[in-house]
Amino acid sequence: MSSRFLRGGLYVLAVCLPFSIALVEVSFGVMLFAWAGRLWERRRSRAACWTLPAQLTWPLAAYVVACLLSVAWSTDWRLSLTGLIGKTLEYLGFLVIVADVARDRAVVRRAVMLFGISAVLVCLDGWLQEWTGSDLLRHTMARTGYGRMTGPYRSPNDLATYLMVTLLLAWAAWSQPGRAGRWWRLGGLLLLFITFVRTDSQGAWLGVGAGGLLLVRRLKRAWQPLVVGLLLLLAGAVVVWRHHGLPSYAQAIGHGPEDRWFMWQAGLGMVRDHPWTGVGLNTFMANYLQYWVGGEQMPRYAHNCYLQTAAEVGIPGLLAFLWLLAALLVTWWRRLGDLAPEADRALLVGLSAAALAFLVQSAVDTNFYALRQVVLFWVVAGLATGLAQSAAARPAAIGSS
Repeated sequence: MSSRFLRGGLYVLAVCLPFSIALVEVSFGVMLFAWAGRLWERRRSRAACWTLPAQLTWPLAAYVVACLLSVAWSTDWRLSLTGLIGKTLEYLGFLVIVADVARDRAVVRRAVMLFGISAVLVCLDGWLQEWTGSDLLRHTMARTGYGRMTGPYRSPNDLATYLMVTLLLAWAAWSQPGRAGRWWRLGGLLLLFITFVRTDSQGAWLGVGAGGLLLVRRLKRAWQPLVVGLLLLLAGAVVVWRHHGLPSYAQAIGHGPEDRWFMWQAGLGMVRDHPWTGVGLNTFMANYLQYWVGGEQMPRYAHNCYLQTAAEVGIPGLLAFLWLLAALLVTWWRRLGDLAPEADRALLVGLSAAALAFLVQSAVDTNFYALRQVVLFWVVAGLATGLAQSAAARPAAIGSS
């Protein structure tokens, strides 16, 4: 029974993640309760309760300890404690729980398929918003100040993050062997790409570039969508040039880097004053105005997740966080050659590419500090980890998990 609730919570999350923060929280509650039930069942049968491999357990523990210590020396311990319980531990809980249930490869395949269906709905919703001024599912008004598509998200960058991840998953799915549904997959891939271009997110383009290089390197047929994408991008550039002119368009989207430089200077100031302890988990915005150097004079995120992590939990905390991320990537990479059939190997490559793209974009945006974005990452990381673990597990063990 607990396994059914775990799978059901994951599937609901895969579909509803872009559309409802409340359902994300509900899904986590259901999955946590079901996972606790599964641990109790394993304990009674004297099976291993903790399934995360040791190479991930140690960096995970180190990062949690760094966050715990940051509460003690925080500039506002109440904010830090709230962030620890309501954000950090919940997000890491997604990794642990999803990695456990995702040791069943069928669960990973279904979850990724549901992500794809949801992504198509997000694209259609975004274009409906463009044409009518309000999206259908959340009734989010088009934010005319951006001049870019936002869909069910608050900003075009948030939408771009979601589309970036699902685009790379669709890219890997299209590159899998077999002709069944190939044209449908190609149509979905092109819809995702065209919608992604409409977000005009420079950071997300960096992420897609990094993830795309990984796909082209590891999958035989991944270069074909790349060629189609480049041709579409060239066609779009011609349209922009004819109607707006490329220089004026570049100037219109070029205000972000200067604004980010002000935020990064504030973050560097916090690191300079508190290099070992940080200002406290979840307190960057509370301390921002003390270190403000320019731009909008209001509490803001650093728009560089690694810099903000160093500012909040100190350089040792940042190193622990980077250790965890590196351990995840290495774990997936090492298990890649052990996976069969080829479709599952392509799936792990796609999940790895999506996670890598997210990490690259995080250097210039707020990915780890926006609930729907950070949950998306840890769920993808959990799916990749579970799939990688299944490569070393006996079929009987997988079926009984």
